[in-house]
Amino acid sequence: METKNKIELKEVIISKISDLLKIDKSEVDSDQEFMEMGIASVEAMSLFVAIQKETGVVISPMIMFECNTVNQICDYLNKKELAK
Repeated sequence: METKNKIELKEVIISKISDLLKIDKSEVDSDQEFMEMGIASVEAMSLFVAIQKETGVVISPMIMFECNTVNQICDYLNKKELAK
């Protein structure tokens, strides 16, 4: 993974969500669950694929059920990268 800190990861994820939902980045709440934002499971999968492409970190499809906020996925990616 290209080294990214948590802030950069958060910006990438927020940008992907903003593009997916066609909303301004400022409208994305990092603690709001993806489903509450209007991201269905199919959209969540495409979001995770986009994040995986951007970061280079392989993300299990099951993670979308465990990490369902921007902050949770950032923490997951940071831990996964540190575990290398």
